[in-house]
Amino acid sequence: IVPGFEGSGVVVATGGGALARLQLGRRVSCSSLPTEGGTWAEYMLASAAGCVPLRRSVSLEEGATLLANPLSAWLLLEMARRGGHRAAVSTAAASMLGRMLLRLAIRFRYPVIHVVRRQEQVDLLRSLGSTHVLNSSDADFDEQLRARCRELGATIAFDAVSGPMTAQLLMAMPRNGHVVVYGGLAYEAIPLAPGAFVFHNGTVSGFWVSQYTRRIGRLRMLSTLYRLQSMLGGDLHTPVRQRLTMDQVPGLFGTIDQGASLGKTLIVMRPNDD
Repeated sequence: IVPGFEGSGVVVATGGGALARLQLGRRVSCSSLPTEGGTWAEYMLASAAGCVPLRRSVSLEEGATLLANPLSAWLLLEMARRGGHRAAVSTAAASMLGRMLLRLAIRFRYPVIHVVRRQEQVDLLRSLGSTHVLNSSDADFDEQLRARCRELGATIAFDAVSGPMTAQLLMAMPRNGHVVVYGGLAYEAIPLAPGAFVFHNGTVSGFWVSQYTRRIGRLRMLSTLYRLQSMLGGDLHTPVRQRLTMDQVPGLFGTIDQGASLGKTLIVMRPNDD
């Protein structure tokens, strides 16, 4: 099985159809097809509906990072703002996606409580302009979280950690709070007591960007992605930690995700092309 969820490249052949013919020869951002293998290949199959034409100002490297973190950050914050939530909570806030959420929240002047687990991450997010940063390793974290949620009226949380953190978020928010789980960094089950639902009226749901975009429709997704491309050099910028060629991947396969918070690892098929 070929790994890889997102990538970019030039459409060199199509299976027919009006949409596919329009994309022939164009640079696109693309996602993998579950039945056809992933993006870590010199050639791959992608659906025409899953390809997003890139602006001339957007490089292939930037296009290769468009469909996961930037789109997820945008849709999550949009979920909070359109859902009438006065404020939100974000866990794993020092991650690439977490920092994108932070920058978008500053852009739209939307209050977000950013949760990290080390003091250096607190310092980092404050240096980026965040007003509300909490350290989950602090002894009084639960009390701080509860107080900040009530102060700001935070009734939605975006959780990349899961496990006990999901329960902490749900119980810290006012009644009718909602936790959106989009990751499982804790590798643990979520320990929720019935009271969280019966008396607190809390709810928990999952978020996976590829499934969510199917629900919102192709036209809205393309319009959103066209807009986001102009932000890839700013609020939605993805730093690149390392670039590997295919012959380097086998020896480093188990270590590619290490240091992911420092930047993306890109697998470059033809280093001199863009």
